[in-house]
Amino acid sequence: MKIKRIVEEALEESKQLLDKGKLADYIPELTKANPRHLGISILSKDGKKFSAGAVKESFTIQSISKVITLLFCLDFFGDEKVFSLVGREPSGTPFSEFITLSDFTDKPKNPFINSGAIALASLLASRMTFEDYLAKSNELFGQGDFKLNQAVYTSELAHSERNHSLAWELKRMKLLSADLETSLDFYTKVCAIEASAENLVDLAFCLANYGKIANKQVFKQRDIATTLSLMLTCGLYDGSGDFAAAVGIPAKSGVGGGILAVVPGRAGLVTFGPALDYNGNSIGGIELLRIISDQLDFHLFLPQAAI
Repeated sequence: MKIKRIVEEALEESKQLLDKGKLADYIPELTKANPRHLGISILSKDGKKFSAGAVKESFTIQSISKVITLLFCLDFFGDEKVFSLVGREPSGTPFSEFITLSDFTDKPKNPFINSGAIALASLLASRMTFEDYLAKSNELFGQGDFKLNQAVYTSELAHSERNHSLAWELKRMKLLSADLETSLDFYTKVCAIEASAENLVDLAFCLANYGKIANKQVFKQRDIATTLSLMLTCGLYDGSGDFAAAVGIPAKSGVGGGILAVVPGRAGLVTFGPALDYNGNSIGGIELLRIISDQLDFHLFLPQAAI
């Protein structure tokens, strides 16, 4: 089968870059990952799944959780409330950036940098517990397979000085909806949700299917459009522009090594490779998506072919 061959060949080619990446060592528990792992799972519009490599390896979704948080916030609180707390512009800085939170701005640049994600986690924490969040995520996307990785959560919370600083600045700016410690704890726990590429591909497919799961509209199409737009412009931090030009599809990365990617109306994709590039994105995952996008005409701004 053509797509199976393309995926397997792309995987082997992308593995050649893994030695150029490094694990996320600022969260000590993440250094236990195998930097040679690389895998991809694709779920197409007609329900066919194509997987290769380390697709059953569990990893913490980290900043991929920001997509779920944004979807829940838009669903519960609406567009106007959400974007009174965060903007919709690329930051042009690393994900833990502090510089744009100053006297010259009234909110974080977007929901996918840490400050923006903490603000939205705080908003959700004013309405639901982490256990509610996990249960709802499992109900919609995880089929019961999403769970909290306690070791990563503990490690991340113990090394969260930067996020504490961001949270205090958000409190000063009156952008926290729950108290500071509750907000940070909620944010850290959602980042430490554990899944595999095969677990996460249902979330990618929901986005590709414009918010439908099993022919039921679970998210508003407009909220999906907003989320995909932000993924395209801000989803890979300082690597977002290069990725948009080279690969041409919305995506969201996490320092656990995952990349959630979407070809609207066609397919959802998830890659896993914990060896990261300079910007904190999976070096093998980006290459995998680039090759597959080229081979299967996924780039949104090039002529499309059927998968």
